[in-house]
Amino acid sequence: MELSSHALILAEGAAAETFIDNASRMHFDNWDSHPGGAPLEEMDLPRAKAARQLPASLRARHNARAAQLSGIAAAA
Repeated sequence: MELSSHALILAEGAAAETFIDNASRMHFDNWDSHPGGAPLEEMDLPRAKAARQLPASLRARHNARAAQLSGIAAAA
């Protein structure tokens, strides 16, 4: 989902960042006519784009939660 600003949202109970496409948008001839007329400012927060970038403790917590949710879904 793209909003007028880059943000964190809850999507079906999971934290997610909104879509931001400054790089591709600026290739369009009319990119500057987009509301605001300038690239969106990205959030100043760290990101992990791959599982290997997560600390092992956070990756373990994430995997445990995924297994728990999988069990809940299977029971439903």
